[in-house]
Amino acid sequence: MSVSLDLLRTFLAVHRTGSITAAAQTLGLSQPAVTAQVRSLEAALDRPLFDRLPRGVAPTAAADELARRVAPSLDTLDAVVGSRLPAERAVHLGGPAEFLSEQVVPMLAPLVRDGLRVRFTLGLADDLLAGLAAGRLDLVISTIRPRHRGIQAEPVYDEEFVLVAAPSVAGE
Repeated sequence: MSVSLDLLRTFLAVHRTGSITAAAQTLGLSQPAVTAQVRSLEAALDRPLFDRLPRGVAPTAAADELARRVAPSLDTLDAVVGSRLPAERAVHLGGPAEFLSEQVVPMLAPLVRDGLRVRFTLGLADDLLAGLAAGRLDLVISTIRPRHRGIQAEPVYDEEFVLVAAPSVAGE
């Protein structure tokens, strides 16, 4: 069985903070992304790792054992990689998954090849704009205009919506 390091890092952040929300803030991810990663790891391991509580989560015995086994290695790996990588920080960009993957990523590819570091957060406009206002994101591609003071918006893309009907409905 192969489990990605990202899933293990996310798991460890949740285990250490005792909260999906706190782990999301620590990792610079959205809460739904952290929840999805924890669920993916639980599915891969075929066991629950956390009991969901009204406020936060409580690790199961399996989670405590997994944390005990992976934490030293992940911490060492992070220390080695962190000490050898340049200190410049990544631009943290949020937006809708389809638009980022179809339009933005191809446009950024040459810049990334030249050294730009980009981190993406996928999500809904309100959550992304809240992340921008809170300083967790640098830029957001949004389908709605921000209501937060001090945040400026510039139109970048016109989207076309079309009505599509099944042949049985269109003929009526």
